[in-house]
Amino acid sequence: MNEYEEQELLIDASMQSAYLMLTGKVNLEELLNRDTNIVALPWDPRKKQSKKDSIKDIDMLIDYYIEKEEYEKCAELVELKKDTVAKD
Repeated sequence: MNEYEEQELLIDASMQSAYLMLTGKVNLEELLNRDTNIVALPWDPRKKQSKKDSIKDIDMLIDYYIEKEEYEKCAELVELKKDTVAKD
């Protein structure tokens, strides 16, 4: 595996982990206890995120999954974004 492929694998793992956490499919503890070689996130999960940061993360994932043509995930993330924006 070359360096580019390794980077792509890390990015994909990071985005998948972020998707699972943001959509509530897993929490941090479950993510860390999964049987996988890579646990990566595009943010520090120990820090509380602002609403603005959460929306930026959701947008980042939507863009990523549009590129990957995973439109079901995009639809789920769009709904999550609507819910996040609507929260006070």
